[in-house]
Amino acid sequence: MTLHFLFMQDGVGWMKIRTDEDVRNRLMMSMGLIAVGSAILMLGFDIGYGWILAGLILTLGALYNAAKPKEDFIEDERSVRNKEKAGYHAFNTMFMLIIIFTVVLYETVRRLWKGCRYSRRDRI
Repeated sequence: MTLHFLFMQDGVGWMKIRTDEDVRNRLMMSMGLIAVGSAILMLGFDIGYGWILAGLILTLGALYNAAKPKEDFIEDERSVRNKEKAGYHAFNTMFMLIIIFTVVLYETVRRLWKGCRYSRRDRI
């Protein structure tokens, strides 16, 4: 099996790769991330590997989306409603998580402060 089978559509011919503005912008962003990551690595910081990895992942995503026809991204009423419901549930989930983490953080800080107060009193 060769590489050209990856770009075959229904085994008939070559798949068309879109080159519209969205694909070009994503590819330019990914190249920028890779360039910034390389520059950070040259400065001696290991965080550059993360930037390079993010650029490579963005490149793969852009190429994956470029291989799909533009008609695949047109939404009907069902998909719009599904996204609305998913957004509603995601908002509720994040809101509850923020409340839970705030309470946990408050209790942790309160207990640490209480422990520090008692330890200071014991030393005196």
